Amino acid sequence: MRTLFIISFIILIGPNTFSQRTPEMFLTALPDPPSSACELSKDGMVKFSNKIWEVQEQLREEIEKRKEEIGRHLEVDKTKMLQNLAGQTGLSAADMAKLQGGGQLSEAEGMALANRMMGQQYNMSVEEAKKVGKMGKEGQKAWAEGYSAEMMAEAQADPGKFKDGQTKNKKIFDLAAEQSQLATQLQAEESIIQNRLDEINKKDSVEKKMLNELLAPLQIEAEKYLGVLGVTGAEAAKAHANAMKMYNLRLRYCQTMTPLYTDLVNRRLVAVKANLPLRYRLQEVTDELTAIQTGTKNEKVAPDMMALDSVYRYITFLGSVFKYHPGEKPVNE
Repeated sequence: MRTLFIISFIILIGPNTFSQRTPEMFLTALPDPPSSACELSKDGMVKFSNKIWEVQEQLREEIEKRKEEIGRHLEVDKTKMLQNLAGQTGLSAADMAKLQGGGQLSEAEGMALANRMMGQQYNMSVEEAKKVGKMGKEGQKAWAEGYSAEMMAEAQADPGKFKDGQTKNKKIFDLAAEQSQLATQLQAEESIIQNRLDEINKKDSVEKKMLNELLAPLQIEAEKYLGVLGVTGAEAAKAHANAMKMYNLRLRYCQTMTPLYTDLVNRRLVAVKANLPLRYRLQEVTDELTAIQTGTKNEKVAPDMMALDSVYRYITFLGSVFKYHPGEKPVNE
């Protein structure tokens, strides 16, 4: 009796109470690419496509739900973010009030703020930074050496002055370096997939051109029977035989191209699954960098938005598996 009560309670409060839906859950819900996509009937194609659409729609809703939660978090913590920004940049109470009220700083106010930020963080003005940017390589090298010597002298004179900033900057540097490494690693796999897709599309253009050339005279023959009533006997047989020739040409084209695309779809699925941990970590690193810069962190949303996005893009990829389909096989009536 107690077990039945617990089960009933779980059903009543609903599945979303316990956790957000994960990328792995959506991948598990997807069908595999059909092994004989070219011969699949219209009903089979519709059933497959509807299943994909159902999962994609659920995933879209999940992503939108996460985005709304992130938006609410940003709205709630806007004041805290601005206060943190004020501490880092030297914003005045008047500047803060203007930004919180949705106002904009004038050009002069913006320049003054930029100068305060540059002075506070780098001990130089915007104008000085522009001058450095216009220097040649030798000039910039000499300036950097002088700047480093000046900072070292200040640090030796007052060891505690830069301690907090150095710790924070090192943390930002380490996270940014890891972020770049992860992004490069993921982009490398994306490039492999894209290059293979480009190769398939290049072959497709050649195959499609050959197909159209072979179909052209058959299409002219087929047009003889369009709109003609009472086609029977020998003429009906000719019309059906012509339609079958066209279908078989399209089927052969499909059987040439679809295995290439299906293989790439399967490869992409393997890559998506294998790279989920990398995307989780990249999201964590990105969120941590944002938290350091804004002074706030959203603990309610799981760090898997990038992973969810990769699954969504895979579903779009999978949904094109019938792109070479020959259409319905002609029926001899």
